[in-house]
Amino acid sequence: MIEIFINYSNSRMTMKMKGKALLFASILAVFMFASLASAATILAEWPLTSDGSAINVNNSVSASSFSYSDSLEWVGYTADGAKAKNWSTSQSPDPSKYFEVKLTAKENYVVNITGISFFHESFRSHSALWQIKLGYGINNFDSPTYTASQYINTSETKYSKQINVRLKEGQSIIFRIFAYNVSSNDSEVSVKNIAIEGEVESLLPDEIDTCVSTGNTGNLKLSIEDINVEKGFGDDDEWFPLDEVQVELVR
Repeated sequence: MIEIFINYSNSRMTMKMKGKALLFASILAVFMFASLASAATILAEWPLTSDGSAINVNNSVSASSFSYSDSLEWVGYTADGAKAKNWSTSQSPDPSKYFEVKLTAKENYVVNITGISFFHESFRSHSALWQIKLGYGINNFDSPTYTASQYINTSETKYSKQINVRLKEGQSIIFRIFAYNVSSNDSEVSVKNIAIEGEVESLLPDEIDTCVSTGNTGNLKLSIEDINVEKGFGDDDEWFPLDEVQVELVR
């Protein structure tokens, strides 16, 4: 008999099947509980044409509503996107004037942020080189990273940036958008269609739905009583890596 010990300090595993369960998987997944990674996908989007809600939010993350700093003069959500004025008129961003969105990796997931894109636009003819810059930081915008700036035009322009940030479960990433070097405090700038992409790794085996907080600590002990080779080169007494097996688990 083979026994598997799963540490579940401060958590309780909810199984799809109580008591005995049949698990179909490769032998590597059964004994190593390897993390499953997916290809890059949309993690969340913010259209910003009617409100600040996020849409198409991946189940591995939670997404904040779009927000803006108190130092900006808010105009509203329009067909052109989220619009505000009172941006910095200097040649560098004002750290107190920004648009913001936030993503948090949920429990039992690791999320690799790989890219962000959005559209921006100005609504006043100008000869000055209005600019926009993106910053991002973990948790409370700690030690932020700033990307290269882009000029703001009177026509809709796309900003796209590839990044590489790994979020552990429970960690957050904050994105802030800064407009600066504008002509005057009345200069309006809008953004819309913010999209964040990434790759998701599940820390849960396939047969576990979720882990919920409890006051218990210790180990969850699973015993494998029977192994039957369903597909591959082995038999019930001898199996090989990547054979498809059926195992009977007893908790």
